[in-house]
Order: sequence, then C-alpha cells, then structure tokens
Amino acid sequence: MTIKTNLDCQTKVIDEQEGVRISRQCPGNKIVSDFFTDLEQTTLHCLFQRGLRLSRDKPCLGSRLPSEDSYSWKTYEEVDTLAQRVGSALIHLGHSPRSLDKIGVYGTNRLEWDVTQIACNAFSLVTVPLYDTLGVEAISQIISTTEMKTVVCDNEDKVTRLLKCRNECPDLSLVVTMDQVSSMTVAKGKQEGLKVVSFEALVEMGRVNPHAFTPPSDPNTLALILFTSGTTGCPKGVMLSNRNLVTDVGAMLAHYEPIASPNNEDSVISYLPQAHGFNQVITQCMFAWGARVGYISGSVLQLLDDVRALRPTLFPIVPRLMNKIYDSIWQRASKSTLKKLLLKKAFEAKKHQMEKGAFVHNDFWDKLVFRKVQKLLGGRVKGMVTGSAPVSAEVLTFVRCAVGCDVLEGYGQTETTAASTCTVSGDFRPGHVGVPLMCCEVKLVDIPDMNYYAKQNKGEICFRGPHCFLGYWKDEENTRATIDHDGWVHSGDVGLWTEQGTLRIIDRKKNIFKLAQGEYIAPEKIEGIYLQASSVAQVFVHGESLETCCVAVVVADEGVLREEAKNRGVEEKSWRELCGKKELKQFVFDELTSLAQQHKLNKLEQVKNIYLWPQQFSIENDLLTPTLKSKRPQLRKKFENEIKSMYAEIADGTAF
Repeated sequence: MTIKTNLDCQTKVIDEQEGVRISRQCPGNKIVSDFFTDLEQTTLHCLFQRGLRLSRDKPCLGSRLPSEDSYSWKTYEEVDTLAQRVGSALIHLGHSPRSLDKIGVYGTNRLEWDVTQIACNAFSLVTVPLYDTLGVEAISQIISTTEMKTVVCDNEDKVTRLLKCRNECPDLSLVVTMDQVSSMTVAKGKQEGLKVVSFEALVEMGRVNPHAFTPPSDPNTLALILFTSGTTGCPKGVMLSNRNLVTDVGAMLAHYEPIASPNNEDSVISYLPQAHGFNQVITQCMFAWGARVGYISGSVLQLLDDVRALRPTLFPIVPRLMNKIYDSIWQRASKSTLKKLLLKKAFEAKKHQMEKGAFVHNDFWDKLVFRKVQKLLGGRVKGMVTGSAPVSAEVLTFVRCAVGCDVLEGYGQTETTAASTCTVSGDFRPGHVGVPLMCCEVKLVDIPDMNYYAKQNKGEICFRGPHCFLGYWKDEENTRATIDHDGWVHSGDVGLWTEQGTLRIIDRKKNIFKLAQGEYIAPEKIEGIYLQASSVAQVFVHGESLETCCVAVVVADEGVLREEAKNRGVEEKSWRELCGKKELKQFVFDELTSLAQQHKLNKLEQVKNIYLWPQQFSIENDLLTPTLKSKRPQLRKKFENEIKSMYAEIADGTAF
C-alpha cells in the first residue's frame, strides 16, 4: 500500500483582516458543527445508540485478567442494559432525571467506568472524572465545589481517601465500589454518613427499579466536567457540553477517515486516563462506529501484554510511550553490530520513502526488520494518533517507519474538548501539528511583548468553534480571561503558520511549560518556594516538553556557600571554583528538596538536577527586566548548554 498526498497549502484564510484560517477540507467557508446526520440529537447518548444500532450483538467493552490470554467482552446490547440499570439505580437513590447532578468517577479505566458515564449520558447527569492519582486535598475541592453527592470508585483505597475528605464534602452521601471492600470500611462509611454499596448491588437495584432513558433535549446541555490535575495550582473544571464532545468526535473521525474508517471489527486499547480529553474523544469515536474498547488489565507496565492479547487496529499513543518504544528498540539493536546496522539501514530506507511523499507498508525492510516491532503492538495496527505533548522529529519519524502505519499528531486543549488541529494522512514531515479540524477556526494574535505578530504569521493561537468549552466551573474570572467577547479561546501557546499552511508550536505566552507527561508546570510558583532556601539568591526553573522532569539554574548565596565550604573542610577557592564543587552542589540540592517536601510540591514540580552559576542575573546582562523579573527566553538561551548537560546527567544517572 502506498500513500501519496498533495502537500500544497493545507489551510485557507477566510478573514483577511483577522487572519482566521480553516482547513481546506471544509466545504466552502462553512464551519461544520454536526457530522452525524443520522443522530436524533447531537448528544453522547445518541452517539452510543448509533453504535448500538450498528453493532447490537457485537463486542463493545472488553476486559482480561493478567492470567488470561484473551479478552472477554460485553456486547453493545449488554452494555446498554447495564447502563440503563445503573442510571435507574441512581434515580432510585435520589438523583432526579435531567437534574445535571454531578456523578464522580474515581479510578482506573475499566468496564464499570464507561458504563457509569454511558448511564449519566442517558439520564442527563453530569460525569466528573477524577484522576486516579489525585490526592485528598484536590479530591475534596472538586467534590465540594461541584456539590457532588455520588462517587463511583474502583477499590478500597479510594474509599479510604474519600472518607478522609468527608468533613470538607458535606453533600457526598453515596460511594459505589467496583471492587469488594471490607465490612469494616462499609461500617466506617456508615459512621461518617456515607452509604457504601457495590457496583453489582447498584446494577441489581436498577433492574428491580427500572426507569426510562431521559437524555438531554438540548445538545448544549452540560455533559462532562474535566478538572485539571492541579500542577499549576487549584484544579480548574472545564465544562464540556454534549455538542462540544460530539462535534470533536465527528471532526476527528472525518479527519481520520483517509487512513482507516472504523467499523465493528476495529478495536482500541484504553489505557490513557478517562479524566483526560484525549481518551474521552477516542472512546466516543469507537462508540460512534460500534467498535470495540479493550481495557488494560492493571498497571501500564503490562500494557504491551494487553496489546498482544487485544491486537488493536487503532492506537492512541502518547509521546512518552513512543519514546519508550524508540529507546527499547535501539537498546536491543545495540547488543549486536549486525542488528544495529540493519536497523539503521531499514530506518534510512523508510525515511527516504517518506521524504519523497510515499510510504510503502509491506516492503523488504518491513519483512526483514520491522515485523517484530509491529508484532509487539499486535500486528494489526492500521493507524495511530498522538497528542497531549510534543514528540521529537526523530522519534515520530522512527515510529512511523517501524510500526508501518501513519501516525497523526493532534494538538488542542481540554478547553477545546481535545484536538483542534491534526496532521493529515500522508504528510510525514515532523515539526508541526497539522491543520484545523473541520469544526475549528484558528487565528494568531499579536504578542508585542514577545515580538510576535500575526502579519508575520506568528502569534498566540486562538480557537473558535462548536467544540470549544462552555467555561470553567464556578470560575467566571478565568473564563473571561480565556474566552474573549468574540468567542475565541486563547490558548496561551504561540504558533507559526508554515509555508505549507500547517501550524507549528514555537513558544508559550504564559510562564508555564508542559512536560513529556502532558502536565503543565508553573515555574514561578516553584521558584518562589526555592527562594526561601538560605543558600539560594536567585533561581531559574526550567522544563521541556520532551523531558519528564524539571531542572534549575541556581545563583547561590555566596556567604552561605562559603560558610558551608569552610564547615566541610573545602579549601579556599575562587567563587567560580566553589560553585563547581559537587559536595556544595549537593548541599544546595538537599535544601531545595527539603523545601519542596515542606510545601508539598508534587514529584513533577521538584527539580531533579541543578547547575550553580557564579554570577547574578541582572538588567545589565539582560537576564532581568527593568522591574527585576526574569527574562525567561533569554535565560533559556543563555543556559542552553548547561540545561542539556543537566538532562544528560539525569539520563545517565550521575545527577544525584
């Protein structure tokens, strides 16, 4: 199979004055909002019912135990019945139909998770996914601010966490557990005013007390609140309507169709958090076509075992997993000179094909070298989508060659449901995030302070369309700061239109960066904490989207460091030489680590390596503004080599 695509300008300007662009795939100048003409309403309930019509007796949701070789499945009809019973039970227990009551789901991906959300969609209740990794403080805030009465969780540990935040969550009255919990925990819940019931009991309650589906009559009805994971402060609740979600699903399917239009024989592995918009849209895409969703059996560490058992045809892949595949393949090849040579030859040959605009999927190099890689992913993958964080050009190109299928790279935010732009099939050039989806308008806005101007095809990326969120839950101030009076969602990212009409991310407007895990980090908050260290005079915290942790450049307090050197018996040296002493660097690092723990910085916020610089940041050396604020772009450029060295030390284990 050979793919060849015309890569001329892929976007068109529909507003010369504003510089608004849409994809050339759009019919005329129309921004498409409804993609499924057979839906009664643009709601998630209708989307699932569409899948039910297409695949009533076909597999829908699949699970397996680590000890089992294959997946066991619930059909679409069985899942529909389960959802009707779960929703009926929630109504029986006091949630009114179409009340938009908030139902929390707290746990890892599994059948009960999606059944609960399908039930909420069918009875006009609002699903509030809770990250599996969230602690008591964040959970308390989310439950309290949404006045949540019911949480469905997966195990006893989650029930224990919920009990710990009971005093801050007076509205919480029902906890449903997917796994069995001890009678002691049930009794403790009762003492705290919490009714703890099993998921099985909830299903039985719904069977005995049936209620008819009551889906939303208005597609703009709230369906989902996705809370950020809170690394930049208090979690913000992104409100997404039924139309937001169905629109983004339709746009992604329309964009994906040239690769492989899904059908009820297709399957996807569900391992990304359901609290993340990326996995939400992927799951709903599968439901729309009556396709199959298979869950991981436990830890993500066993993901490849699940993949070999499921043999998915479609694969959402995050950059950190791509990096692991890349590193693993090269590490194995490095053990044999011949294997390494063959891998290099195969990669260069496939890369050369793609540079010519063509990609053969079953040639000599596939059979000789890459077939084993493809079998690692089950051997049936026909399309992949990546997003949530940038991926390096080398890794993206290699995975495309090795897996033998196109890998589309999407870009967007939770505020735009998930993807807003995506690369097109056959465009194998790395370094950009494609074109606007059919539901989306994109424009760039001037940022004079950073010397970015839309007339030069550079500026802050702004989105508009029916996939853009309703606002932040009970947070008008941040809503107004993000959505302007013309309905544009301001991303805070800086983009560049390439000559081919694709979008490239080149900077960040706000002093926030994203790590490889996809988590945003606010460096100024961290710097404020580290400045409390007696050994620190100035500090610059840095992170990169291709790295999994932060590093810091520290200007040490000379008096404190010289005193510590004296105490340690370090002979008198020049200030520059002292800053290069490993034991003094360790002293500063230990103080930073202690402060991080005192202030409860999470692991992603804590720096993993530091560099001691013997000179003050100043206005004179162009590292501070006239108001003595750090010039972050200049600091990044100034310490480019030191930053590379710090990450290299982390990689080879010589940092600390």
